[in-house]
Amino acid sequence: MYCSRYPGTKNVALCLALTLGTFDGSEAIVPNGSLISNEVTNWTLSDRRRRIQMPVKVAFGNDPHKVMELLLKIDGEHPCVLDSPEP
Repeated sequence: MYCSRYPGTKNVALCLALTLGTFDGSEAIVPNGSLISNEVTNWTLSDRRRRIQMPVKVAFGNDPHKVMELLLKIDGEHPCVLDSPEP
């Protein structure tokens, strides 16, 4: 979930605010007014699966097709990468 400038997971819904547990272990208290008046992004509302983007840097002169082939091979062998949807 991402609300205003606070990415994290919902911990507690209070009467006047929502607490979000952030990825670094801290907690953000977001007033309900912010939830109503600002955009809220919930990455896993309708589906617990989530895609991530991983930037990859490759030295100049390498074959980009070979790089993609290697990345897809690594994806296919990693136990945490789902088969569906395909990367």
